[in-house]
Amino acid sequence: MPHGRGRVVLALAAALAVLAAGTGVVVHDRNRSEDRRDPDRAAAPGAGAPTPEAVPDPDAAGGGRDDTDDGPGGLVKRLLDALGGGAGGDVTGAALEDCASALAAAPVGSAGLLPDRKAGTDPDAQLHQIADALQGLRMLRFERVPVPVYVTADEMSRRVRAELMRSSSPDETAAEARGLVALGALPPGADLEALTAEALGGQVAGFYDPDTGELVVARSGTSGGLDGQSRIVLAHELDHALTDQAIGLPDDVDRPEPGAEDAALGRLALVEGDATLAMQQYGLAYVPLLDQLSGLGGALASQEQLARLPDYLQRSLVFPYVAGLSFACALHRAGGWAAVDAAYRRPPTSTAQVLFPERYAAHEAPVDPRGPAAPGPGWTPLPRRSFGAAELRWLLEAPGGRPDRAVDDAARRTAGWAGGELQVWVDGDRTATGVALVQHAGQAPLCATMAAWYTAAFRGGTRVDRLPGEELAVDGARQDAVVRCQGDDVRIGIAPDLGTARAIAA
Repeated sequence: MPHGRGRVVLALAAALAVLAAGTGVVVHDRNRSEDRRDPDRAAAPGAGAPTPEAVPDPDAAGGGRDDTDDGPGGLVKRLLDALGGGAGGDVTGAALEDCASALAAAPVGSAGLLPDRKAGTDPDAQLHQIADALQGLRMLRFERVPVPVYVTADEMSRRVRAELMRSSSPDETAAEARGLVALGALPPGADLEALTAEALGGQVAGFYDPDTGELVVARSGTSGGLDGQSRIVLAHELDHALTDQAIGLPDDVDRPEPGAEDAALGRLALVEGDATLAMQQYGLAYVPLLDQLSGLGGALASQEQLARLPDYLQRSLVFPYVAGLSFACALHRAGGWAAVDAAYRRPPTSTAQVLFPERYAAHEAPVDPRGPAAPGPGWTPLPRRSFGAAELRWLLEAPGGRPDRAVDDAARRTAGWAGGELQVWVDGDRTATGVALVQHAGQAPLCATMAAWYTAAFRGGTRVDRLPGEELAVDGARQDAVVRCQGDDVRIGIAPDLGTARAIAA
């Protein structure tokens, strides 16, 4: 997914609406289960959130609602599974279930049902209530509370598209598209710039610009109070502003230097995961459950729009929010909001650290691979870029853009990633692509994984005799490919002819 979005930090409508309502349902149902088992707790006015130890096991007898049933929890799970064609993967479950202790740390664990928590219907009063609540939750202080600009959905789309045109390079986007087509992540002829504009133009519910301090939120109507969904989005963006003022947001999360794209996406996941967790804690304390659920109608419409995009783009859009939430929850479980704050001073260096928080705790940096070999004379190299664990996982979960072809155990196989980069060369209309990966010790073998992925992504090719060290050699109708492995190095060469593919993978 191109990172050319300037310095604005965006709120994705479908992800925020479903995650906010989903966790509200899960925690609310768990609290009702606690109430059934502890009548005194249910009767106590202003009863707070259960401690992490008191959160019931949903699989235990008498536990919370089964998310696979036909109630609200089941609806939310189906929406999350559908979000981006299953873009959450099994991180979705972590986002809903593994965040129980972090969500239980909200001031009120009853999904905003306490009447004295309401701020009325005055937008200014609601703004300051949200700001005060976030300062209490995050134990940080605003230097100044931003004054939001409220716009219509059409105006939000216009602003986001204008920002894309200002900050993105058509040449860079076109170059990235070539590589994604070669990997089967985009269909041939796809216009990545137009797809990105369509995706973000219709999905963004709000944004915060660290350079200017501007905070913009989409809302319906121009008078009256903010509805539940607008308050939730405002809480998300205000958390960005609060964190930026008190700690400082990482630089270049959306405009990284070539080769630093994966690290930038890991940092973006921290930023969005933090804001999503804070937004959820705010929603549980201050936004009634029915108001949270009311946003699901808009989430369905947003999800339908998202589902029209290529699967890879869906997953890349959702990743910072869903995987970032899971990462933020892991930090919060380890040390509360202080641990989340500390992560801004030592942000993730890869998406592998986000997907596998134990690697972040172990300070495990990605390994710089030996890059793919040059394909030969006549080919012009484009800027080399990183190829991270998240990108590997998106490919494995939907080879050729087809989730029904997913490589088995994609999460376990992704753990085999220890480092990676991607190189694209062009010769007129011809494209050659190389991927270099480093095997992580003790994890699933990347060599077999990449052979399984390519076979699933590009069916119909003819397997040819392999040379020593080659795991796969394919002569296809549109392109040829070689997967070659030696020691910890795994290389994939993709080119118009087999000789060029072999040269890249050599």
